Amino acid sequence: MTIKDVSNITTDGKNLFVRVNNTLLRYNTNKDNFRKEFNCDLKYSWLVYDESMSSHVLTNTRYIPADQGIDCDNFEKLLPGACNKTTSIARVDDLLYFAVNGKVLQYKIDNNYKVFHKNKSIRHVYLENGNRVISTYSGIYVDSIFNQFSKIPIGKSNLYSNGEFLRLGEHYYLCQDNLLEYNPLKADFKTILKTENGPRFRKIIEYKSHIYAMYDSALGILNLDDSTQNRILVNDSFTDIIKFKDKLFACSSTGKIYEILSENDVNIYTYNKELNDFSISNDRLFISANDGIYEFDKNNKLNNYIIDVEAIQSLFIEDKVVFTNNNGLNVGKKGFYKRVVHDIEFNKMALNMDANYLYAGSVNGLYVIKRSRLNEVILPNMKTNNVIRTDNSTLIYVIIFASCLFLVSAFFLIKKTRMNKDFKREKLTSNKIRDLIYEKPQIKSVQHLSDFLKISSVQINRDLKGENITALKLMKSVKKEISKEMFENGKSVEEISKRVGYSMRYVKEKFLNKN
Repeated sequence: MTIKDVSNITTDGKNLFVRVNNTLLRYNTNKDNFRKEFNCDLKYSWLVYDESMSSHVLTNTRYIPADQGIDCDNFEKLLPGACNKTTSIARVDDLLYFAVNGKVLQYKIDNNYKVFHKNKSIRHVYLENGNRVISTYSGIYVDSIFNQFSKIPIGKSNLYSNGEFLRLGEHYYLCQDNLLEYNPLKADFKTILKTENGPRFRKIIEYKSHIYAMYDSALGILNLDDSTQNRILVNDSFTDIIKFKDKLFACSSTGKIYEILSENDVNIYTYNKELNDFSISNDRLFISANDGIYEFDKNNKLNNYIIDVEAIQSLFIEDKVVFTNNNGLNVGKKGFYKRVVHDIEFNKMALNMDANYLYAGSVNGLYVIKRSRLNEVILPNMKTNNVIRTDNSTLIYVIIFASCLFLVSAFFLIKKTRMNKDFKREKLTSNKIRDLIYEKPQIKSVQHLSDFLKISSVQINRDLKGENITALKLMKSVKKEISKEMFENGKSVEEISKRVGYSMRYVKEKFLNKN
C-alpha cells in the first residue's frame, strides 16, 4: 500500500481509515485509492462506536489510547522490524492492517472458509449428483454447478424452510412447517399437508414400508396418499431421526432415544442430557448432545467421545469429526477438539458434505470449506499452529492456517479486556442479562451481548451453567417476553421485528403465536 507518513489507522467495521497529517482518509479496497473523509486535529484519530447514537463517531487524541493499541508480544512474528507502542491495527473482512513506522501493512487472513447467503438463516443443505438445494428461513436456492451459488431463490417470494429438503423415491419434499412437494421441472412447490396448529414437519423418512414423520413435538406415521390415515405415535421434542442397522432411531431434547423396531414396538432409553443429532461412522452410531459427542453402543450406553462442549450436529471423516454448536464450527478427534469458526451460532440439520465442500449452515449464512483445505490443512493441523509469511517492502500477504482465527480473536479479546485487567469480574446471572437485553436495544444476539460485556460467549455460558440455561436460550426467552409486551402495548409486528432482530414471520410464528 503506497502511502507514507501514516499516524494511525482505524475502522468502522466496513472500511479502513488512515490518518495522514491533519486528514482522515477512507481507503477504497476495490480501486486501491484514498479519499478525504474528515479534517482532524491533534495527532491521532479514531472511529469509536457510540451506543447512544448507534453509530461510529470521530475522536481525536494526542496519544494512542490503551484500548486502541496492540500487544506486541502477540504480533511480533508477523511484523517486519520492531513493533512499538505507536503501532495501530484494524480489520476489515478478511484483511488485517497494521500502521507501523508511518506505513500501512496489509495481511490477507485465510479464514479457511467462505460465506454464502450472508445474513440468511440456513436450515438445511441437500446434496445429490448435479443438484444442491440450500434451504433458508427466507428462501430456497437450487444450484447445478458445484462452484456457483445462486443468489436468486426459486418459487414464491414467501417461501421458507424450517426443516429438511429430501427425496423419497422420485419425489422431492420440503419440511417447511407444512409439508411441500417440489416440482423440479417447474422449479416450484405445492403444499400437500398442512399442520394447522399441530406439530410442525421437520423430517420424513421411509422405514419398513412406512413413512415416519418427525415433527418438532411428535413422531408419527405418514400416509402421503390418504391423510386420514396419518397418526401420532408419541409426543416429545424431537431433534433427529435416522436408520441404523435395520432399526430406526429418534432422539429428543428431553434426553430420550427411541429405538423403533416397528410402529407398535418402541424401546425408550433416557439420559440426563439434551440430545441433538445422530451421525454414523464406521458402522457405529454417535449422538451429539448439549455436553459432548457420545457413541451409542450395543448395550444402549453413551460412551464419551468428545466431552465438555456442546454439539448441535456432527459429521465424521474417518477418525476425525466436524461438529457445530451455538459458538462456532469445530474439528476434533476422540478426547480433543479445536474451533475453526468462532462466535457464530450454527443451526441444526445444516451440516453436510460432498466431494467438493463441507457445508455448515448458521443464522448468519452458509459457511463453506473446500474439502481439499479441510483434509490437507485443517484436520492435519488441529494441534499445531502454522504460519507462512512472504515479506515485501510495503505490502505483506500472510496466509494464516488453522491458528489465524485464534490469533486475531486473541487480539480482540486482549484489547477488550485490557482496561479491565485489574478488575475482578462479577459473575453473570440470568436476571442481570435479562435486564441488559431490556435496557440495551442494540443487544440482539449472543455475539452482541458478548461484545457489550467484553467477555466471550463461552464465559457467559459458564456463568449461566448453574442455572441450567444457555445464553442463546435466555436471549430467545427474553425476546419473546419483549415481543409479547410490545404487542400488548399496540406496537406493530414490524416494530417488534426491528426491536428483537428477527424477521416478521419469525416473530409472528415463534413469539406471538398463542399455540
